[in-house]
Amino acid sequence: RYQRINKIGEGTYGVVYKARDKLTNDIVAVKKIRLDHEDEGLPSTA
Repeated sequence: RYQRINKIGEGTYGVVYKARDKLTNDIVAVKKIRLDHEDEGLPSTA
C-alpha cells in the first residue's frame, strides 16, 4: 500500500522512510522496526 520515497532516519529500533500512500496519495512516514531480540519484546519507545 505504501511506496517508499527515501530514508528519513535511522535509530536504535528501526528505520524511518518517507512514503506515499498509494490509495490516498498522501505523504506519510513509515517506520520499519528491527526485531533483533524477539525474546525481549517491543519497547514502548519504539
